[in-house]
Amino acid sequence: PDPAPPPAHRTPKKASPKPSPQSDARADAMGGGPRQIVDPDNRALNSRKTVFEEFPEEGGGQGGGPPEDIPTALQAEADPIINDFGLDVAKLLFSKNWQNRDEGIAKTMKALPAKANSSRVVGGILKRMLNDKNPTVYLSSLGLLREYVDMSDADIRGALDKALEVMVSKLGESNTKVKTETATALLHVASLPQAGPSYVAPPVLKPPKQTNVWKP
Repeated sequence: PDPAPPPAHRTPKKASPKPSPQSDARADAMGGGPRQIVDPDNRALNSRKTVFEEFPEEGGGQGGGPPEDIPTALQAEADPIINDFGLDVAKLLFSKNWQNRDEGIAKTMKALPAKANSSRVVGGILKRMLNDKNPTVYLSSLGLLREYVDMSDADIRGALDKALEVMVSKLGESNTKVKTETATALLHVASLPQAGPSYVAPPVLKPPKQTNVWKP
């Protein structure tokens, strides 16, 4: 009989190298470990910032505290407010803390019935407060605007010129509530006989400034 063939040569398998402690540490630092499948809806939801994360509050958001003194550079702007509404209200309106500014608007609104001849001063307050970057303060300012125009029988057009320009600029905000409330306020002013559509239309229809004009 033929001799049996020699056994086939088998290459021994190499053992997988064990990860060193250094490589484990690097993997942990770089987010190693098993990958997880993330629901895109949850990821989008978690990535969205709240209104108050988009607009960081001064003072830590733990209550307003006593308002600081009005800066010298703003004293000329504050003087008419001090004369008509008092120093305490003016300090609240000019505070660096949004809670104080919001309280200042509320106190201004409360004092409006006794300030029938303060249209220019109220217009100055509205111009300043409607420029506020904090959405809570801005929406309160819209409330002050509505209260003022509803109680005023006189022509309010001169007092609100600058305020309307600011409001129109807010129509481009990403905050849906800010845009909606602004549009509602503009329509309300346009419906009043002491203002009217002819007063609101020019700032609304004014072409925006184009900084980057595309050319073919």
